[in-house]
Amino acid sequence: MTHTSPSTNRPDLTLPRFDHLWDAAVPRTLSSLNLRPGANCLALGSGLAGVARWLGARGASVTSIPSNAVHERLNGHRYDLVYVRHHLARDPHRYRTLKELVGSLRPGGWLVVEECDMRPLTLLEPFSPAWTAVTYSTFALLEERGADPFVGSRLYRWMLSLGLERVEAVGRSETLPAPEIEDEVRRLVESVAEDLVGKLLVTVDEYHEAVCRLQRGDDPPTTSTPAMITARGRKPPAQSS
Repeated sequence: MTHTSPSTNRPDLTLPRFDHLWDAAVPRTLSSLNLRPGANCLALGSGLAGVARWLGARGASVTSIPSNAVHERLNGHRYDLVYVRHHLARDPHRYRTLKELVGSLRPGGWLVVEECDMRPLTLLEPFSPAWTAVTYSTFALLEERGADPFVGSRLYRWMLSLGLERVEAVGRSETLPAPEIEDEVRRLVESVAEDLVGKLLVTVDEYHEAVCRLQRGDDPPTTSTPAMITARGRKPPAQSS
């Protein structure tokens, strides 16, 4: 079989998104926080239109900001809820940012953070050494470029370390035929393809064998989506004297 080499053009870094696994739980997550009427809320990142609509329909004041404006908007503001999605994985100062987010909460306010852990994506059935090599090498390159493909699993411990109480974290993943997530996975591996092969992390044949697992057929392999993790914690209420 003849293969062509992966493209030498480096696309922008692309992380897979399976937001529907979060969106289905948004009403339950927000309802459990018992926010007061007129709560002052901040939505940070991307994919949070549904969160803003849900809060707005219940009388909350919602400010939505993109990731590149986080530090300016946090300065001097205090919120009853800060809801974050798709931000920390790309933030090179992610723990410091999380600390600033905690600092922006009013006493008794809630922080909800949604990020992924991509390791379930390595689970291909039947097992494929090429798939394993390509996925783990892809994660290593993401880290080299400043991303954190596992940040979702760090949130629980980080929130505790920052003094939040009632901390919980729930992860959601789906196992499904690999071709059903071809677009997301292909964009991911193509974003680092040049370095995968150029740095000898995988061979050209391994790269193409892994990509071929995404093709449709009569009996395709199965894999799992990244674990989409929702972590939340509350800033302790002010102590009455």
